[in-house]
Amino acid sequence: MATKLYMVELIVHHIPYDEFITQLPEHRKIVHELIYKDIFLSYTVAQDRSKVWIMVKSESESESELIHYIEKLPLTKYMDYEYTELMFMEWAPAKLNFSLN
Repeated sequence: MATKLYMVELIVHHIPYDEFITQLPEHRKIVHELIYKDIFLSYTVAQDRSKVWIMVKSESESESELIHYIEKLPLTKYMDYEYTELMFMEWAPAKLNFSLN
């Protein structure tokens, strides 16, 4: 089975402050779990918090696994999203900085 890569763009609508504060810890916990499991390859939030971009890896032939991961996030109910299957992606490798001190 081939691995599929997706770029997901979420457009954030108004999130009531109380909902945001109470659901943010669980949202972040799930994001970190999916990053740790190598399902989310990146999670990026715009400075004005109007958009979120997630790079997602899926082992499934169908898009249902991708949708499951996105809709598992508690704050997604305040967002619209669309996704695009990617052919490939490249990024700069992490650079190690050594200190001799």
